[in-house]
Amino acid sequence: MKLIGVFGKNRREWVILDIANILYGYTMVPFYDTLGKISSYLYLGPDSIPFILNQTNIETMFISGDATKSLLKCKEKGKLLNLVLFDLLTEDLERVILFVQIRN
Repeated sequence: MKLIGVFGKNRREWVILDIANILYGYTMVPFYDTLGKISSYLYLGPDSIPFILNQTNIETMFISGDATKSLLKCKEKGKLLNLVLFDLLTEDLERVILFVQIRN
């Protein structure tokens, strides 16, 4: 099974990505912004993102700018190789990405 991650709030790009995944035979694995936070129904904990990445072996994730910061805080990222940003790369986000690359 071919899996693609998507991480960010609901937006029209999700629909486009979903249709593209159907056409290419991929399955979307949604991550949501309450992973690692206390939600009103359940607590998934800060290790939820790495756990899901390790269980699914996702190599590519489509992600919003805000969610990128949450993902980069995770020490373990499984087999994740590619991030496709929904938003423009801001100078602040670029600094965070470069900082994480230097540390790893």
